Amino acid sequence: LSSRHVGEASMVKRPTMERRGWKARMWDVEVEGIGSVGLITYMRTDSLRISEEARAQGNDYIKEHWVEYLPDKPRYFKSRANAQDGHEAIRPTMPELTPEQAKKSLTADQYKLYNLIWKRFMASLMANCIQNTVARRLALPAQEPQEVDIRRFYCHLTRPNELLIASLTE
Repeated sequence: LSSRHVGEASMVKRPTMERRGWKARMWDVEVEGIGSVGLITYMRTDSLRISEEARAQGNDYIKEHWVEYLPDKPRYFKSRANAQDGHEAIRPTMPELTPEQAKKSLTADQYKLYNLIWKRFMASLMANCIQNTVARRLALPAQEPQEVDIRRFYCHLTRPNELLIASLTE
């Protein structure tokens, strides 16, 4: 599992709107509220670039709390060719400020959105999940008009990236 689209606003906006049943205007109101208090960077960007200072702050937090998920080398992502790359990726301005710490100064919807942005940012700095996949295939004898083919896949996470999983399943 990869956190490739972690800071891309459109990849945060679409699933959030779908899960919460928000209209585009609702997204704008909530994200502007979080941005106006300085908790996130510019929110209308498709850039995947993260400043080295922000990366270092996020890595410091990961070292302190989840050292086993820090990759050997920093991860960098390339933005799409037509991306609005004038600003950094959407991310928390202070990675050390957890969603729980910020909760009291946010509305319920702002908290949910900040929580998602914070988790995705942290996940983008962590090593990818590693999973083993086993495929089983069972072909039954030909029946009229065609053969029946049954496939089953079994996955086992050998190194889960819990924040990434949480951000994708909220």
